[in-house]
Parts: sequence; C-alpha cells; structure tokens
Amino acid sequence: IDAAHQNSVPILGTIILEGQSEPILHQLLTGPDGSSHRQPTYQTNPFKYVHRFDPFFADRLASLCSECNFDGYLVNIEIPAISPSLVRLLIDFLKELRAQLKTISEFHQVIWYDSIDNRGYLNYQNKLNAQNKPYFDVVDGIFLNYWWKPDDLVLTRRTAGNRYFWACPFNQS
Repeated sequence: IDAAHQNSVPILGTIILEGQSEPILHQLLTGPDGSSHRQPTYQTNPFKYVHRFDPFFADRLASLCSECNFDGYLVNIEIPAISPSLVRLLIDFLKELRAQLKTISEFHQVIWYDSIDNRGYLNYQNKLNAQNKPYFDVVDGIFLNYWWKPDDLVLTRRTAGNRYFWACPFNQS
C-alpha cells in the first residue's frame, strides 16, 4: 500500500459477491441481524415485510479503509438475480459507503463494476446506459465489463460526462 501511494497509485479494496450469495448481500445491506430490521406493513398485506437499510457494514468498511490506509472500494455484485427491494437497498448502501469514505478524504472513492442492472439481474452492459446508470449516479465511477466494443466507449463517455469510467483491455483484439 505504501509503495503504491508513494507512486500516486490508489489502492481499492474489493467487495465481490458471486453465485448464490443473495443471503450474504441481504446481510450486508440490512445489518448483522437482518431479521431485526423488518417492519410489517399491515396496510396491504399483514405478511409482507419491508427490508430496511442498516449502515452497519458501510460504517465498518469505511473504518477498515481508514485503518488499513487504502483509498476506497470496487463493488462487484455478480449474483444471477436479486430482488427489487435489495436493488433499492444496494443503492442506499453505495450512497452510504461513499458518504462515509468522503468523511475520511475527498479522494476516497467507490467504483461500481458493470454487473447488476437496474432490475436486479446479472446483465453486463459493457457500457454506461440507463440499465446501470442508477448505480453510477451514486458512486464515483464505473468499471465496464470487458466485452465492450469501441462504440460502447464513445456512448459511455457521452453518458458519463466528465466523471470516471474504466474499461479493462482484457479480451479485446
């Protein structure tokens, strides 16, 4: 970490969930005991529960970032599908993590990996567009999936404006 910082290279931790990790994502978003953060909504259905965001893990991850002297996180959620309620909580988590990191330093950042679309499906866009922009809007930048084409980068630049995006050259010919 120190060698990277001496050469002006930021170090990001990675938050990655893959496969059938929705229960872990649920806990990340609702706190260590997610069941205690459910509130019944009796107006429409006495058995329906609304999940509430808990900043517990966003706070802990920001503290870890500060203690270990790294510069933020790359968040990569590659779960095949997550529920719409978790999509909303995921956006709350990203906002909170970014806010916590900005209290450490204005240079700390949260980067979203192009993975989950706005409906909660693992659906690589390979560019910034309406399906992944809700995540981009609450973080510092996006790392595009590596199946992008040159035209995708042009569209992404237009959509991103003067905000960050990264495109991996892996798998490009």
